[in-house]
Amino acid sequence: MKWTANAPVFPSIIKIVSTMLISGAIILEIWDFTRNFIDIPFHDIWRNETFTWVIILARFALISHLIEAIIAGFAANFQGKNPLKSAVYTFFVGTVGLLEFLKQPKYPVVKQI
Repeated sequence: MKWTANAPVFPSIIKIVSTMLISGAIILEIWDFTRNFIDIPFHDIWRNETFTWVIILARFALISHLIEAIIAGFAANFQGKNPLKSAVYTFFVGTVGLLEFLKQPKYPVVKQI
């Protein structure tokens, strides 16, 4: 089996996994934000340093995906496409979505006659 035969499958898998992980990171951030305001007792397993590193990693992923989404939004605006739709798609999918979006041919906003 050649590597090129499996190459189209990897971006699809990355898109699915990335969407699930970013959704989980959003839920984790919401949970961490609300537990600071509501006094809810929780188990000792959530107090250890490993969980703190999970939250830090989730924040890093959310910030990097947000930067990619901003880049995709501006690129979509210059290409005459819907910037919000492109930014949300790239936010959830990540670098794979940004690369496939930037590989598309660029059409000028004003066509020359």
